[in-house]
Amino acid sequence: MKVPVPLPLAFISSTHYLCGMTIETAKKMDRIAWPVESGYLITDRTAIAYCQAKGSYTQIHFQNGANILISRKIKVVEQLLCGTPFFRVHESYICNLTCIFKLLRKDGAWEVHLSDRTLPVAKARHKALMECFRTIQEIKQPLHESKMPIDENDLFDNV
Repeated sequence: MKVPVPLPLAFISSTHYLCGMTIETAKKMDRIAWPVESGYLITDRTAIAYCQAKGSYTQIHFQNGANILISRKIKVVEQLLCGTPFFRVHESYICNLTCIFKLLRKDGAWEVHLSDRTLPVAKARHKALMECFRTIQEIKQPLHESKMPIDENDLFDNV
């Protein structure tokens, strides 16, 4: 009887299927299985407020105030979250952009404010972070100079 030989990790790629899905499709799902002491904790991506690096570990902070510590580096977590709405604001922090309600400059450094926490923003990442948000500076023409119809009849000329 032949014993199956495990495939090398490099072979397991987008052609490897998990329950009929490719790995790329599985990564796009909105649920993540976090390794915890007794198994896995499965959560929605949107439930995460931010992630904090703690050496070779990462603390995952959820919007409901709960948190877990996993034995993975923040770089691995960043790859798992892969993009919107998450942004690496600092070498030690990944933030859910939907949880930010303020971006302030304090003592020459930028920081993001969440509901219960303030996170630093690396100088090199501030510009890229601002590109994630629409700002009032995007409006080319000031509102007071906009050409609004003066007469109500002008509104219905094309009707």
